[in-house]
Amino acid sequence: MKANKLNGFGMRVASISKSGVWLAALLMFMLGSSARAARLTLGQCLATAVKNSYGVEQSALDLHSAQLGVWSAAAPFYPQASLSGSQILGGYSKSGLRLENPPVWSTDTYSASGSINWNLFNSFHDWEGLEIARLGESQATETERDTIQNLALSVVEAYYNLLKQEKIRDVNDQVLRDRQDRLSYTQSLYKQGVSSYSDVVNATTQVKEAKLTLFNIKSQVVQAQTQLNYLMGMPLDRDTDGVDDTGRNDSVPLELESLQTARRYRPDLRRLREGAVSSEHSLLLSQLNNWPVLRVDASYSQYLDRYGLPMDQWSNLYRGDQNGSWNLIASVQYSFFQGFAGNASVESSQNSLDRSRLALAQAERDVARDVRSVCLDLAQNLAAIGLNADLVKTARENLQQAQAKYERGNASFFEVTDAETQVLQALTSQANSVYDYKINRARWRKTVGLDLVSGEGL
Repeated sequence: MKANKLNGFGMRVASISKSGVWLAALLMFMLGSSARAARLTLGQCLATAVKNSYGVEQSALDLHSAQLGVWSAAAPFYPQASLSGSQILGGYSKSGLRLENPPVWSTDTYSASGSINWNLFNSFHDWEGLEIARLGESQATETERDTIQNLALSVVEAYYNLLKQEKIRDVNDQVLRDRQDRLSYTQSLYKQGVSSYSDVVNATTQVKEAKLTLFNIKSQVVQAQTQLNYLMGMPLDRDTDGVDDTGRNDSVPLELESLQTARRYRPDLRRLREGAVSSEHSLLLSQLNNWPVLRVDASYSQYLDRYGLPMDQWSNLYRGDQNGSWNLIASVQYSFFQGFAGNASVESSQNSLDRSRLALAQAERDVARDVRSVCLDLAQNLAAIGLNADLVKTARENLQQAQAKYERGNASFFEVTDAETQVLQALTSQANSVYDYKINRARWRKTVGLDLVSGEGL
């Protein structure tokens, strides 16, 4: 009865395979051949992704806008120079405005001046505005760096996921070839009368299942290629293969040192700290608005002639007794009542400062959790790599013994199949542990704020 059930399962698999032959052919064409794939290193993938990323370009534009804001905030600290001039064309008519009596025009009525104005002191209002603008530029810089780091981590994960899927594909391809060889061997034994027809059916079923598994894994390889191409800004149907040239750094970073590094280099923490400082300056600026404002301005004006040259007092074109003037003006302004708007502005700035400090405290707590988690993951990955290496070795020895016993007639077909399944599971676990370690190594660098784009330490 068990043989009949297995035989029925094999017939159902065959039926499914026949009905889906055209779909399988189409998908296999989409999967393509790895022989024509573009092989890229991790560094090439990272450089291409940063170059083609719209998000990175947008963050660079935001940074440039912040830099322009600094230039605008610094403008009041510099003298302001201006030139102005006019010429008035006027005249009079002796006997009315008639065509036969044109007016008499005067062409020497003009004025020109050049001036320099400098705001010497403004009760620190301009200084606070400049500090806020500089902090905004620094925050934009950290935002750009954080954007690049996030993109780089996504590329590293996609890259190693592609390598992992390719490794699992190769393992299952070898399993399919082994099961096809075993099917041929079992059929020869059946013809010799040594093996039963049930063993042939089971071997056939195993081959069909291996084909289906390999087909699904090849589909996952294509999905991994699509994700990597998307992150690099390349055509999604490009056949891309990775080259694992990064090696492996078999070490687990210390949690305390990692946490100290993260507090120093994490872009989001630095951005939040600068945001808190910016809120402090905004609070001080709102408080200054409720204080008396002392303003000192200096200006100098020089009158010019029609040729743009300084005018002297002996010029026959000049109407006056001086050729220039200067002013030094000191003023005090105090707005003692603003309809409670001033107090509301101070309270709002204080609220923003409190929220910035809370966000920073929460972020530091989250970073400590993330650092501990990724350090534990790395330790677990390294342990799994060693255990899986031993497991692969043991599973292969067990398979060799099962095959030898089966050829002597001392073991059933199921013992060989079970041993082969153990090898497949061990190799798959080994591939997962190796590339999971590489991915977590990149996550660790991202968590502590170290550079990912260079590919160092990955």
